[in-house]
Amino acid sequence: KDIPDIPADAREKLKLIPVETVDDVLAVALSNGKDRRGSQTKKGGTA
Repeated sequence: KDIPDIPADAREKLKLIPVETVDDVLAVALSNGKDRRGSQTKKGGTA
């Protein structure tokens, strides 16, 4: 879905991180938590 198609209440619960390349995705996904910009798991720790 496009972001505007996501219901507002669901969008408020998401942390969207804009990326341009797969390298950007991997950098965020494999970071030690410092680059995650506040993303948290349900247990309250960093993802």
